[in-house]
Amino acid sequence: MRPKALVYFLHNPMPPRSGAHRRCLRMLRGLREAGHHVTLASSTLHSETEWRRDSVRALIDEGWADRVEIFSPGRWEQRADALERRIRRRMHLGPRGLFAEVPCPLSLRVWFGALAARLRPDLLLVNYAWFDQLAPPETPARKVIETHDLLTVNRVLRTEVESLLAAHARGEPCPRLLDERFMDHAHTAPAPDELEVYDRYDDTIAISPAEETLLRAGLRHSRVCRIGVTEEPRPAANTRDGAFLLAAGPNPFNTQACLYFARKVWPLVRRACPSARAIIVGGARLTDDTVGEGLEKAGFVPEAELARLYAAAPAAVSCVFAGTGQQVKVVEALAHGVPVVALRSRTLSPLLVAGATGEIANDAAEMADHLARLFDDRARRARLGAEARLRVAADSDANRALPALFTR
Repeated sequence: MRPKALVYFLHNPMPPRSGAHRRCLRMLRGLREAGHHVTLASSTLHSETEWRRDSVRALIDEGWADRVEIFSPGRWEQRADALERRIRRRMHLGPRGLFAEVPCPLSLRVWFGALAARLRPDLLLVNYAWFDQLAPPETPARKVIETHDLLTVNRVLRTEVESLLAAHARGEPCPRLLDERFMDHAHTAPAPDELEVYDRYDDTIAISPAEETLLRAGLRHSRVCRIGVTEEPRPAANTRDGAFLLAAGPNPFNTQACLYFARKVWPLVRRACPSARAIIVGGARLTDDTVGEGLEKAGFVPEAELARLYAAAPAAVSCVFAGTGQQVKVVEALAHGVPVVALRSRTLSPLLVAGATGEIANDAAEMADHLARLFDDRARRARLGAEARLRVAADSDANRALPALFTR
């Protein structure tokens, strides 16, 4: 009999619109490849995108999960949650710190507990520390938590970037917003309450080497395992004669990166290569005046259109220099056989190697120079792109049983 895995993820990841969505799908696929019968549990309470029947069907038909369970609170559940909130307020027991950000209400806890009792999984995987309350302490299942980000670090960084973006929108000078040395003076230590959550699990999954180091130093009981971002290589006939591509999801760090590119990098590229073009795709919150000559913002595009843009791109661009976790879009571009030019960051994938699969810049001038050189050298961008696809394929094969964590 196949071992059973129960996974909780707060969003509908189908179709994937962010790095977190893609990460969730890859972990689901990895569990199935390791031999598990996988149930994905989620709810309508927090999802960025609406849960629909076609999303559930796609998750099953495309082999991401064997079963999908969605919780949607009804009238009585909503009343119970409201009553719990009132009692907690009166007793001064309201959620604080980490758990005040994304509520995990009574109705969701009861529903998930009943689901776990019914399925009796061998492995329980919770995504994000916010949902630690879903994992029954008495469960005999092996408990695993997927961090995605160090949430208390991310919260501090996000608050600062949101504040700077708001000041920028008001026309106020804020040089720190576009300073690529932003993280040199940022708070990067996770709070004790977050570390306490992870230490209640048998295994804690880190996504980047930097976060693995912090977790190993801060946890006493939980085994820390790093699973980097992996992708399957995408077969495509790359023409490499279209627009540079900047894929940016809907978070403030991506908006900050797009502003950096538009204000500090793109004018230098256009000065060196007047016929160059670039496209920003995804949910980054950009005003019309962000773009300039030769720079277009396309918003969210379907998977097929994104693949076409990758096939035509001479290079992909990543200007993210703040935040936590790992940049999924970098690995995605490499998987499409597209070299990546990125700013130096602790969130970059080890698959991005300067001179082999792309280039890494220290500032806007270096980034513009790398892009201009690639624009003028078709043979070089073809060589880097081919090597990128090969390295992604080798990495994917090495993690095929994703990973020993799920099979020991």
